[in-house]
Amino acid sequence: MYCNECGNEVGPDQAFCNHCGAALSHETDSEPQMDSSAQHGQHDTDPPRPSNACPHCGSPVRDQSSFCLKCGAPLKTNQAQAPSVPATSAAKASGAKANIAPIAGGIACGLVFALVLMLVILPAAGIPAKGNQGEKPSVSAVVSSSSSEKAEDKVVASVQSGSAPSVASSSSSSQKKEPELEQKTPPKFSDAQASSELPPDQYTSYYGPLNVIDGNTITAWNEGADGDGTGEWVELSAGSPQVLRGLRIMTGYAKKEETYYKNNRPTKVTIALSDGYSVQANLDDTFSTWSDVPFDKLHQTNSVRITVDEVAAGNTYNDVAISEVEAY
Repeated sequence: MYCNECGNEVGPDQAFCNHCGAALSHETDSEPQMDSSAQHGQHDTDPPRPSNACPHCGSPVRDQSSFCLKCGAPLKTNQAQAPSVPATSAAKASGAKANIAPIAGGIACGLVFALVLMLVILPAAGIPAKGNQGEKPSVSAVVSSSSSEKAEDKVVASVQSGSAPSVASSSSSSQKKEPELEQKTPPKFSDAQASSELPPDQYTSYYGPLNVIDGNTITAWNEGADGDGTGEWVELSAGSPQVLRGLRIMTGYAKKEETYYKNNRPTKVTIALSDGYSVQANLDDTFSTWSDVPFDKLHQTNSVRITVDEVAAGNTYNDVAISEVEAY
């Protein structure tokens, strides 16, 4: 059944439309029945009516009805009442709030970890944080509970501040710089010895090693071992350390040119000093000629040993000879 005025659907027992309040006509009823309470009358002494009853006739009404279904009176009191929230909806809302709290806490922890990673860990590993290149991080240090982590934090703090930690070198501080050598006087060797020497003969009474430091080029040291003289040596010595930068050597028996080519001459020698320095040198095989052998720097030594490595063979004798050695 529908209201003739507004078309709202109404019940067969309704006398008035609950939407517009228009009187309803029923085919079976010629006039609306009066409520029993209306027939007998209401008195002030009657018990109070419920809040969901019509204030005019006392008939029960629905919460959503705008007019009483029995007498058609408007229900203003019910219109002013605010709709109640179901208990289930309130429980769901409180549960949603409870679920949001841990999620928000997890998101906050993740953001803090990402910030620490960008500002501390990545710069310490040499990886620039994106968007912060060329800028110094605001974090100056990382607090740690252990002593080892505190030491690492100091390194991280120095890296973040742009300054490299200073490292003291114990070896460089312990090593003292050696004083530079200075040659105040020309070096002088007063003694000499040799691996062997040629015995005196009818021509010369002495072929010993002192001939190489006597300042006379016509005398010579002649070795007396078997063979061509390879491996034989002559050694100069001094009573005190001498500072020198090289040697000058006159090879062969340079008394005269004929004698020079009769004997073997050293063409390659090894020069060794008492300070550990050694050098190999090639000598000039020319009569009455000095061969210069410079050292890498000034050396201080007590002795100079000259060992024969290679020789040029003489046409008469098989003993090697050196006429003179000068240190400078």
